[in-house]
Order: sequence, then structure tokens, then C-alpha cells
Amino acid sequence: MYKRIINSKFNALKPFVDSLPYIFEDNGETIYTGRNLIKVFDVDGLKVNVKRYGIPFFINRVVYSYLRKPKGLRAYTYPSILLKAGVNTPEPIAYIEERKGVDRLLLLC
Repeated sequence: MYKRIINSKFNALKPFVDSLPYIFEDNGETIYTGRNLIKVFDVDGLKVNVKRYGIPFFINRVVYSYLRKPKGLRAYTYPSILLKAGVNTPEPIAYIEERKGVDRLLLLC
């Protein structure tokens, strides 16, 4: 089950965003591997950085499910606040949340 939010400025990337949960593992150029994974995709000449958050430990899964907004959602929301304040930061493209008993979060920006 997927929950997704797409920035209206990037509606042209909707097909890519919709395909991302299925293509993420096998495509893109990995630029960071650790607890989180960051890949770069070339989408019609536009370089798109995609971050997949690691699965949090059990207690944090509970916290992010019921008490706090997930990290990926906050990472999608906060750049808009910074941009409105005049801070130069990349514009968020989309947020995807995948739930399969445990959380895996994807962020595009």
C-alpha cells in the first residue's frame, strides 16, 4: 500500500513517481549507502535525487506511526517552509510512503 504526495509543480514527473516503488532497487545511480540509501535518477534530462529511509527500530516505528510525522514526510514539508523564508534549498518533488508491516519511506527532492 502506497501513500504519495506530488508537488503540483512537478506533475509531469507523475509517471516516474508512480513507478518508483517498483524500479528503485534495480535502477538509478547509488550515491550513498548507509542506514539510508540515496540514488540519482535521470528523468527526461532532469537529475532527481531519491532518498529511501532505513526501516526504523521497533520503538521508532511506533512513534512514527502514531505520535510523530514520518521523517520522509517532514523532509518533504520543511523545504517549502525554508523556500518561503528565502532560504535557497532544493524544491521537494514528491513523498511516497510504503507500508508492509514495517515502514519504508521514499523521498524525492
